[in-house]
Amino acid sequence: MAPPQVVAGHRPGPTNVVIVSKVPETITKEQLVASTGRAGDVLQASFWPSDLEGPGWAIIAFASPELAKAAKERLDAKALSAAFATAGGPLLEASLGEGLFGNLRGLGGERESPWKEARTPQGHVYYFHSGTRQTTWVKPPPD
Repeated sequence: MAPPQVVAGHRPGPTNVVIVSKVPETITKEQLVASTGRAGDVLQASFWPSDLEGPGWAIIAFASPELAKAAKERLDAKALSAAFATAGGPLLEASLGEGLFGNLRGLGGERESPWKEARTPQGHVYYFHSGTRQTTWVKPPPD
């Protein structure tokens, strides 16, 4: 997936992504997603469980920026497990993924463009087709 285009002087709108860190080993992906709100609010969740190398984390995409903001408020500085809350264990850290937008592309079966950006040794931008090796100075429209 290509990164979003950034226009000078233009700031991206609010994000629909929440990044959760310090997820304890007793918490599962299903528990974490369930704690964010209604089941239909979450579009997609990527979860890395806690292991010997460190605490778990998750990136959760919501149906709207408003739902993401509400979920961030529900999760940040909270303990999902009563055992951790009473034992003074680690609290979750939740933040909005500023500049990140989840599950916005690819729903219509879009493919990645075969046109790739490259630079000459002098730093000039050109584009080449990864299949045909054709080159052009002007960015071609999507196939």
